[in-house]
Amino acid sequence: MGSFARNIYRLPSPRSIEDVPHHKATAIAEIRTVNMTVDSTVHVHGIGGAQLTRTQGVVTVTLQSINSNSIVIIQAHILKTLTSIIPSADPASHDWSHLQGLPLVDPQYFKPRTIDIILGSDTYGQIIKPRVITDSPHVSMAQLSIFRWLVLGPATSKQISIVTAFHVSWHDEEEKIHELFLKFWVLEEVHSGDNIKRTPEEQQCEEYFKNTHSRDLKGRYIVRIPLTSPSDKLGSTYNTARRFLQSLLNKFVKSEEYRMHQFMIEYKNLGHMKLAPTSSSHQTRYYLPHHGVLKPDNTTTKLRIVFNGSCKSTSGLSLNDIMYTGPNLNPDISDALIWIRRQRYLFATDIRKIYRQIRVHEDDWDLQRSLWINENNEEVSYHLTTATYGKRAAPFLAVRTLLQLVEDEGEKYPLAVPSIIHGRYVDDIFGSADTPG
Repeated sequence: MGSFARNIYRLPSPRSIEDVPHHKATAIAEIRTVNMTVDSTVHVHGIGGAQLTRTQGVVTVTLQSINSNSIVIIQAHILKTLTSIIPSADPASHDWSHLQGLPLVDPQYFKPRTIDIILGSDTYGQIIKPRVITDSPHVSMAQLSIFRWLVLGPATSKQISIVTAFHVSWHDEEEKIHELFLKFWVLEEVHSGDNIKRTPEEQQCEEYFKNTHSRDLKGRYIVRIPLTSPSDKLGSTYNTARRFLQSLLNKFVKSEEYRMHQFMIEYKNLGHMKLAPTSSSHQTRYYLPHHGVLKPDNTTTKLRIVFNGSCKSTSGLSLNDIMYTGPNLNPDISDALIWIRRQRYLFATDIRKIYRQIRVHEDDWDLQRSLWINENNEEVSYHLTTATYGKRAAPFLAVRTLLQLVEDEGEKYPLAVPSIIHGRYVDDIFGSADTPG
């Protein structure tokens, strides 16, 4: 068989060593002795990686040539059924001149028959000898072995459609157990966040944040959109935003539950959206198309507005295309779970509207335009004044601003720092204590 095979033996019935016949195996060699060794289960996989069956033990088999005193001792895995009839079709021609007169191991190699033993590549190296007779790459060749000449290679078939290919691979149970233990230790290992390596782009984004963030008089953080390229590379998205708006208005007519008026009114009342001036400017204007995501079963926010920062402009680029993603600043979830379970009592909270707690610098407002309607159902342009989900850098800006708050104010609130550093996951904050008080 091929180089991927292992030594596999067909199990007689009933399963008893005394019942194993000392018979000829495909006219190649005589099975002289069969000795049972330890039980072993090996999963046998076929083409495509599908598990086909399991072996039922291991035997030590001594094979002796029927033409000489040459022997080979192998350890073979037992299968109840080894293969189907091989070859699956009678070759169209077997009168190749280069094989004429050779003392073949099996003179009737071309006749379909059952198979008793598959010899793997480890055994194959013990039985072959360094002599080969070939004629053409398209016909079989002869390979000398300790059992006489073997016939190997391709053969044309009268019934090509029913030719069957066989492939066997094996996996030791010991290797599988080792792999499971390795995965266990990797999962249980407590990782240290001190040696996190960042890509050059991630480090550039970090430096951009450090150099551009600020705070207003009320202490609220102001950030800049971290761009990788000048914004003048963007084209227009105005027409796309208008189509999205028209689609939303059509949905309002069909579904009262889908109406977003209350959401947008809240957006304006909180100052997260301001009317954009109609006067022209030299700055690039990028309109963020938006739509609503309706979740009727949600107990808090049934309708969430999503802004699309990946909308392609007329230049072929979107806002997200020229924006840093930033490093992932969330701790490993397993680390957070381990940390919060050190003590008896657990508490959890979340940061309400975490993105919208962060202001975007006024110079970047034109990159966060949005179309909506006023009280007279007229289309108007607005500036989005806070960090907006739907932009590539939004998760980074939210978490990085939270960590900046720890740097700036952590000394005033030392009890809150561990939970933000170790018990944080996005906008959820967890902590624990030994007493409920």
